[in-house]
Amino acid sequence: MSERIQRTVHQTLINALTILAKQGDERAAEALQEVQATDYEIIENEPDEHVEMILKYSDGTYLVTEQGASFFPAQEQ
Repeated sequence: MSERIQRTVHQTLINALTILAKQGDERAAEALQEVQATDYEIIENEPDEHVEMILKYSDGTYLVTEQGASFFPAQEQ
């Protein structure tokens, strides 16, 4: 039996884990492999529903959504 998950949550999670894995986070890389190997029943969400994640680092901030991620470099003060 597959787990149910909203499309926006599923894709946003994959995008965030991908960023973390590319930065060398081994736990994120393992979680990404697990998410990709798990059989999910993708549920369509309402048109006005969306998910955003913010990942903050010393060199800047990532805004992660279902469509992808944007990086905003930190401004020097």
